Amino acid sequence: MLGLEHDVYTGNSLVAFYAKLDLVKNAEMVFDGMPLLQLAAWNSLSQGREIHGYVIRHGLEQEVKVMETTLIMNAVMHMYARSDDVVGTRKIFDKMVSKDVISWNTMIMGYAIHGQGYTALEMFDEMKYNDLQPNESTFVSVLTACSVSGLVDEGWMHFNLMLKDYGMIPHIEHYGCMTDLLGQEGDLREVLQFIENMRIAPTLRIWGSLLTASRNKNDIDIIEYAAEMIFQMEHDNTWCYVVLSSIYVDAGRWGDVERVRSLMNEKGLQKMDARILVELYGMAYSFVNGDMSHLQSTTIHEVCGILS
Repeated sequence: MLGLEHDVYTGNSLVAFYAKLDLVKNAEMVFDGMPLLQLAAWNSLSQGREIHGYVIRHGLEQEVKVMETTLIMNAVMHMYARSDDVVGTRKIFDKMVSKDVISWNTMIMGYAIHGQGYTALEMFDEMKYNDLQPNESTFVSVLTACSVSGLVDEGWMHFNLMLKDYGMIPHIEHYGCMTDLLGQEGDLREVLQFIENMRIAPTLRIWGSLLTASRNKNDIDIIEYAAEMIFQMEHDNTWCYVVLSSIYVDAGRWGDVERVRSLMNEKGLQKMDARILVELYGMAYSFVNGDMSHLQSTTIHEVCGILS
């Protein structure tokens, strides 16, 4: 052993280092010295797929303990789900010999975040049919599915289900999903009433959801109220100032625009440019709108012009 049993970060770094130098044997030696349970901590797309291939090539799906296999495959499923490959996620799920509640939660969330709300709810029903007890994370996945797909009636049904049938007290994540859902589809006054009736104190997550919903519906009164709640918790929230300024510009309230911008200047706050990160051939590239810093910027903009 190489002494990496408890240092997965060093192990990962060494594997990547040897791989870049084409020292495959050295990379495999380090890799083999790392416990399987720690390998599940690898999260990047390229690393995750390498682990999946390693597991298959070496027959580990059959050879290691069932619990360890389930843990590893849950991590691989999570990687595929987060990388927009819900089909790959389902293939792994269907092939798993033993599925625990995390396996089902991951599969439900995979469908949820890709807008396949009804399929996610069908998976939840199948989970119950297989006598697996849902937990709080299960209902986060289920309510996320309802929120992303705009399923208001189903969202209320499952929110009440966790309360009445399973005796679970909603956490902020559950309230957040419901606030997102109701903010998209319902009356903002009803959303505000829902927030005020929460069993726990609303957080920035909740007020931010209301602020976004009211921004989308151009409801200045609710925007100002949500912003006030946010500022009570975080007085230098740049995003909140930017939203306020934007809505005042749309409404032609230039005095309020100037007031907000003056407050931002006093606090030393600046609007951050939106930035996108692209990974290509193992290299990461960061861009902002109109960026010309890349050596091939001219070609990039020409291609974008053709595509648009």
